[in-house]
Amino acid sequence: MRVWIYSAAMSAVFLASVLGTPALAQTIGSVIELNRDAYGTPPGGQTARLDLGGSVVSDELVQTLAEASTRIRFLDESDLRVGQSSMIVLDRLIYDPDQGTGEFVLGIAVGTMRFISGDLPPEQVLIETPVAMIGIRGTDFVVTVTESGRTAVAVFEGQVIIAPFGGEPVLASPGQTAVVGPTSSEAVVQAGLVVPLDPGLGKIPDESEIADGVVVEGGDGHLARDTAVPVIPTPRPSAIVLPPPPPPPPPAQAHAPPPPPARSFSKSY
Repeated sequence: MRVWIYSAAMSAVFLASVLGTPALAQTIGSVIELNRDAYGTPPGGQTARLDLGGSVVSDELVQTLAEASTRIRFLDESDLRVGQSSMIVLDRLIYDPDQGTGEFVLGIAVGTMRFISGDLPPEQVLIETPVAMIGIRGTDFVVTVTESGRTAVAVFEGQVIIAPFGGEPVLASPGQTAVVGPTSSEAVVQAGLVVPLDPGLGKIPDESEIADGVVVEGGDGHLARDTAVPVIPTPRPSAIVLPPPPPPPPPAQAHAPPPPPARSFSKSY
């Protein structure tokens, strides 16, 4: 298991993945939208700007600058929109289109992302934030993580299970937002959508359009007895030191905005 180590003096916080770096990273998707500067760091590789139509691989770190965004389409047709000033690790995607089976794991350290599930069974998708694991049920939702680690999950379609580290899991349904604080082991489900104003997330549905007032089983935030809960890694990685920033652009691209501030990075296996 990979361990990420956190420096409390840094503003950005935890992101952990479950498996170690693969010997040969596999292509798992491609960039279908790109707004301003977004960067990718493949495992063992150099940080470089993402290209429209370019590939992303397993265990790649995706970073966006302020006012930048990108959209990635994966092999199972799932859709990831990465908002501005975000850091996301595409841990792994294993997908067998003939059998319709596999697994997808990714993590968000800071920023905003919108995920729309694809052909992979939704129960095989896990998303990790600094304070919780997220499991899904055929879903369209937004995850927002602040620099303190506070996590909010706003659900547009389907259902989302939020399992805080050290706390009890809860269920959020369409039109609801689940929130886990940076120092809390409790997730609170509230009515209404808590979504930042970020064009990179695409069109956000109006609350009146969601679920049409129908409360599905578990819509009060409590899990049904037969609900499968996301598996939390044990031992849980405690922290992160963020990777180095993207390199400065070559002279021909000197007009581009500056890269993110310098940060240190270390891994141990």
